[in-house]
Amino acid sequence: MPESLDRFYLLSDGGSDRALRVQLASGSDVYSVLRGETIPHEPVILDVTSGKGVLDLIGTGHAGIYLVSPKLISVLQTSGFSGWRGLESVVQRKGETILPGYRLLTIRGRSGPIEDGRSERLLIPSPAAGSAVGGWRGILFDPATWDGSDLFLPANTFHTIVLDRVRDALLRAGITGAEFERITDIERMWSVS
Repeated sequence: MPESLDRFYLLSDGGSDRALRVQLASGSDVYSVLRGETIPHEPVILDVTSGKGVLDLIGTGHAGIYLVSPKLISVLQTSGFSGWRGLESVVQRKGETILPGYRLLTIRGRSGPIEDGRSERLLIPSPAAGSAVGGWRGILFDPATWDGSDLFLPANTFHTIVLDRVRDALLRAGITGAEFERITDIERMWSVS
């Protein structure tokens, strides 16, 4: 297990307006599928909702749920990374099947919950003219609760966390659409009661 949480990164799709976006067809419990709790018996059906740019990591409009290319799957497989599974998927645009070989990424690795007490309190500048708001730096968990997987979800979240070696392998391979932010650097607002 790593000695420092500096080796952990949040995986995201960056939300490009031009990138292809998909959504799961109705009837799927998307978060149960993401967490690997539900394994569909049939391919997962996804419909294109917007965009044209085909990337290796494609957002679905649901936090933490991504469609991934055969190239990205190959990097995860050949590197022997743990904590994930790719579900067979069918991507449709106007009734036509596109993107053969793309898979829905599910995350099987786990850690305990994000613990605000481990994060640094700070003031975050307001995006509009106005006063700063209270926040935290870091989405941190107790490393003793982590199962050791290379890709994992903290309990009660849909944050896909990856180790630095996963990030490095994906960057070396030129994977498109994937963005990474060190979990110790992430700034987020908190509410005041």
